[in-house]
Amino acid sequence: MADEYFSINEFAKIVKVHPNTIRRAIKSGRIISFKVGKVYRISKYEISRMAEFDLENYIEDEVKKRLGENNGVDEKTR
Repeated sequence: MADEYFSINEFAKIVKVHPNTIRRAIKSGRIISFKVGKVYRISKYEISRMAEFDLENYIEDEVKKRLGENNGVDEKTR
């Protein structure tokens, strides 16, 4: 049985997050993907695997980190 694969944009629509969030998760190793030419492909298996590390917590952490960077404030000092 052949596995189904998605582009970053398709995957982002499925999990209802911005494609940049998926790109950051790929870069950090939280989402496993591979490149075909210049296009990343993500297995549909990753949807169920993502539930294990809770994507919402990852997104929240990213938002907090970016807010801290944008404001020049260290999150630990809040």
